Amino acid sequence: MLSDAHIHTDFCDGLNTAEEMVKAALERGLCALGFSGHSYTAFDEDCCMSRAATGAYRQEIARLKAKYHRQIALFCGIEQDFFSCEPTEGYAYIIGSVHYLADTENKKYYTIDYTGSQLCQCIAELCGGSPEAFVQKYFAQVAQMAQSLRPDIIGHFDLLRKLNAADRFFAENSPAYRQAAQAALRVCAQAGCLLELNTGGAYRGYRQDFYPAERELAYWRSLGGEVIITSDAHEAAALCYGFDEARQLLKEVGFERQAVLSARGFTYQGL
Repeated sequence: MLSDAHIHTDFCDGLNTAEEMVKAALERGLCALGFSGHSYTAFDEDCCMSRAATGAYRQEIARLKAKYHRQIALFCGIEQDFFSCEPTEGYAYIIGSVHYLADTENKKYYTIDYTGSQLCQCIAELCGGSPEAFVQKYFAQVAQMAQSLRPDIIGHFDLLRKLNAADRFFAENSPAYRQAAQAALRVCAQAGCLLELNTGGAYRGYRQDFYPAERELAYWRSLGGEVIITSDAHEAAALCYGFDEARQLLKEVGFERQAVLSARGFTYQGL
């Protein structure tokens, strides 16, 4: 079974309509497709759905489910950011993600995966110029998100690496980084979440590897955690990008199965 559970449309920051994504999924032979629009987050009007768009999104996915029910199983999920206060009831599943860090006292939010200049500003202003403090804050927030939201899927666990090719901002192999990442993974495992192996950063050319890094995948495996491969597609061409390579990576790390979407919801199949 081939499925993709993390995709975006023009209801948020995607390029294609929801129906265009369905048609692309049918062309690729998918048996199931899960939509996961960015939840309304008050301070980000560029990437997230508005409240009005959220209602239209749910209505459109319901329409498409009825129209294509004989051809493909469709699911209306949500990618819920740590700072989104929108209700999550009624969605087929939740992807929990961290896209921002915040100076809550001054109500200032820093996007950690948009531009290098914004990331520099975050490290300088919020973290006292300390890359180690930035890493610790990010992973602590991922852990807090997993504990409080208990999402079905942890979205792009180490998204802070997106702009960090060649260790531009912080050292990914440092003991401090490994300790912070592993502490967060332990909390995610205790929360019973799936961890996505997200190929989106590689598709968009930011990284040559996936989220999370192989070392974190191996640690997740040692915790008995389960995985799901997703594309985080923001356009139709990105659906299922790199899935063969991702499956091979999972095998090399020691996984024997993956979670997939099917007509019955999440199920497991061998790699």
